[in-house]
Amino acid sequence: MKHFMRRGDPLDEFVGRLVVARLSRGDALDLLTPRVRPDVKALRDERRRLETRRREVGSDAEAGLLPRDEELAALKRIAKRIAEIDELLRAGVNVSAFSDVVGAADVQAAWESRPLGVKREIVDALMTMTVHSVGQGNRRKMSDEQLAKTVTIEWRE
Repeated sequence: MKHFMRRGDPLDEFVGRLVVARLSRGDALDLLTPRVRPDVKALRDERRRLETRRREVGSDAEAGLLPRDEELAALKRIAKRIAEIDELLRAGVNVSAFSDVVGAADVQAAWESRPLGVKREIVDALMTMTVHSVGQGNRRKMSDEQLAKTVTIEWRE
């Protein structure tokens, strides 16, 4: 199944509990160590050029100027580089989003008081999450244990 729907609130709450647990650990201050920031402008410029190239490849193939195997190979190379750029941009995350939450007397309250955009930055800095389908018509309330089985989380270091 390529597309599916999930109730967002239970997932958001689950992720919030994971984040609060991570930011409550004794080593959470280590997350504030600034990471080397890549040349964001250069990476964004390269990404824009690659998006343009991807459209050109599609147009060339549509016009019959590019054989299918060459089109697929070019699109694969472009997609791979775009993914690399996206990871470099994420890896140089600004840790200032954490500073008000890490070390707070009440990490839960600090997390809950953050605006949605800041929460997204924190989640992106901490993890990559892939949400999986739970099957058709499954609308029952899930425990954290059940929710954990329906997502794949890769923690960043």
